[in-house]
Amino acid sequence: MSEVMKSYVAGQLFCLPDILPMFAPVDQQLKAFGEGGVGATTLTWAPDNRTVALRILSGASKSCRLETRSDRSDANPYLAMAARLLSGLYG
Repeated sequence: MSEVMKSYVAGQLFCLPDILPMFAPVDQQLKAFGEGGVGATTLTWAPDNRTVALRILSGASKSCRLETRSDRSDANPYLAMAARLLSGLYG
């Protein structure tokens, strides 16, 4: 991971508790984030773990991508993407 990506991930993790209503706008969806839920259960990142909020996947030696696991199906995709980008730029 580059230094820019590390700070981008840090910004997203810092702002995620505040922007979570953008990703899960209905109260019932917040139950999926608890223990035994189908969503992310921990507020951290990992290279290959499906229970974390941010998953870092690296394919080759010079490529790396970020998977956000906290979005829900009825979230507004434009608001969710804007919140994700702004929180990453905050870092």
